[in-house]
Amino acid sequence: MTQKKEVLIIGAGPGGLTAGMLLQHHGYQVKILEKAERVGGRNARIELGDFKFDTGPTFLMMKFILDEMFAAVGRRTEDYLQTVKLDPMYKLYFPEFNLDIRTDLREMKEDIARLFPGEEKGIDKFIEKETKRYERLLPCLQIPYSEPKSMISKHLLGALPILSVGRSLYGVLGDYFTSEKLRLSFTFQSKYLGMSPWDCPGAFTIIPYVEHREGIYHVMGGLSKISDAMAGVIK
Repeated sequence: MTQKKEVLIIGAGPGGLTAGMLLQHHGYQVKILEKAERVGGRNARIELGDFKFDTGPTFLMMKFILDEMFAAVGRRTEDYLQTVKLDPMYKLYFPEFNLDIRTDLREMKEDIARLFPGEEKGIDKFIEKETKRYERLLPCLQIPYSEPKSMISKHLLGALPILSVGRSLYGVLGDYFTSEKLRLSFTFQSKYLGMSPWDCPGAFTIIPYVEHREGIYHVMGGLSKISDAMAGVIK
């Protein structure tokens, strides 16, 4: 009998758990070592009495990638996790008004028309142009960059013309909206990257675009449940 090859993975964070799922599915004998008391790494949780707190992100973007990962090992996300799509995704508070940020573009346009008359057409332009950027950049995010030659891949070279090199996120949003408050309403995602909208490269306009295109999700019980679910699949 052919003995299964053994793989040792150090760290039971999302990366280690994903690797474990895929390798186990492909017939390897997987062992994962984790120094903490629970799985999750940066996406673990802290428990204080009856309360649980995520130590990492608190909502889920691009859920389709999680679904694809579970499908790759013959499983379904919904069999392990309960997720709720948020709409509105969040509410922004200004001194003069509040603005609900929605995935429903019709409602989003109505709110913009009410609060920023004449600016509502900008959302259509935003979606149209950023769809093209997203479709060119997504393949670049799905290839490994483990070797220098990866930096001259056809996908990356093909995306160069739409990277908005030398422009900021705030500047790119000026192509769609003239109101400062409305532009700021589409920029706070730059804080995910630890940057201000005036310093964040314009190519990252795809982040607010992804939220409007795909929506954001809450995982019941916290995002740490994702790591628990992946560990369950591996077991």
